Amino acid sequence: MVAHSFETELVSEEDQRAIHSAQIELQEIDREIDDELRPRTKSSKSRSKSRSGSKSKRPSTSSAARKKQFKKKESSGKLYAIEGVDHRPVFVYLMVLICTVVCILELFYNAKWYEVNNKEQFKLHGNSTDYNKNEMALTCPILVGPFCLESFSVNFFGGPRVEVLLEMGAKRGEEIVKEWQIYRLFTCMFLHGGLVHLLMNMVALLQLGAGIERTYGTAKIAIIYIISGLFGSMTSTIFNPDVVGVGASGAIFGLFGAAWGDLLQNWELYDTPCQSFFTLLLGTALNLGLGTMPYLDNFAHFFGFVMGAIISFALLVTRRQTSSGREVEITWLHYFLEILPLGIVPVINFVALVWLYTGVNGHSKCAFCNSVNCIPFPWGCDVYKENDCIWDCNTCLTSGVSADASYLNDDLTDANVTLHCPVLTDWTEKSTVDVLLQHEDITVWIVDQEDESYLMRKCKQGCPDAFL
Repeated sequence: MVAHSFETELVSEEDQRAIHSAQIELQEIDREIDDELRPRTKSSKSRSKSRSGSKSKRPSTSSAARKKQFKKKESSGKLYAIEGVDHRPVFVYLMVLICTVVCILELFYNAKWYEVNNKEQFKLHGNSTDYNKNEMALTCPILVGPFCLESFSVNFFGGPRVEVLLEMGAKRGEEIVKEWQIYRLFTCMFLHGGLVHLLMNMVALLQLGAGIERTYGTAKIAIIYIISGLFGSMTSTIFNPDVVGVGASGAIFGLFGAAWGDLLQNWELYDTPCQSFFTLLLGTALNLGLGTMPYLDNFAHFFGFVMGAIISFALLVTRRQTSSGREVEITWLHYFLEILPLGIVPVINFVALVWLYTGVNGHSKCAFCNSVNCIPFPWGCDVYKENDCIWDCNTCLTSGVSADASYLNDDLTDANVTLHCPVLTDWTEKSTVDVLLQHEDITVWIVDQEDESYLMRKCKQGCPDAFL
């Protein structure tokens, strides 16, 4: 017991000496730090110099040196995002659900459209009492239970007729402007051309939107999605007033633009920002490039993308911290980019709305904008030369050109053809313009009027808005 007591006492004395020497060393370190922070006078400089001279043998890895090195590293080192709440992608899932349900309803109402029209045909022939729903199978191209799909030659997206889409709220300039059905700018975002169109858009929405909503929350992604979609619908109607448009593509491309805003506003928080930049650049070029193919509304894609990028500068700024957990204020540039969209977004949307309802010719205000929507391929081909382009971006098929013919003595080789060409520029004043073609050989056209090659060829040659 005595030996054990003596040993315990001896250890306690050693601990006390170690603590005492550590306290002395810490006091020296504190004095050195105070000297560094205190404004230096001549006397303080000399004292510091003499003190440093007397202790020149101190190792450079002292506690003071380590503190200085840590401060330097923290000030110039990598920043980290302050982790927030991991939100559930409720909005994205809700949009997928709504668009899917609406697409199913489109096919159901497409079947009803055939049923109603068949019933009217029976009534016209006095056979209303003999009407049978099964007769609908004779006219509906693809009947699956209570749902009807058009043939892929009519709708290659596997969806309903254009008439059904218009009844359900698709966008078209005449209804939106002349009949003041402005709600179509919104409702068209939930309609799709068919099952293929729906699948493509919903996969893109889940890939882009779910990650953004998990990080930034439901409110922010909803703002970006809806405003981008509305702006895309407005600009699409301005440049393509006669085209029936549906789809969430403008809103989804708004999320694509938001990904750019997130990258540029939070560049220093990315582990490999340059790699992310080039990956995003490749994806953007590919998607917008594919949009320049015919029958795709790249106006909605492009302008939705631009609007999403602008809004994201205000909404997608992440709080940041140093490696030690100290929060760092964002720079003046971040503040500027946050405030800028607050003025730009309302002005741009107001101007677009004024252009839409005053009938401004969008193509005259933006000469290059038609290249945004469609580019003849191969590049450099002659659109007026037959079979020189794989696609030539003409508006004849989508705008709905029609024609009348007159001839004497059954001579189909010498006929006068009047083209009824849709006006795609100053469309609010006059919807069509008539172009007279004389001494035309219409033999092939009269024999097979379902063959649209003659009409398309004459439209390209005569209609003023065949190529915008």
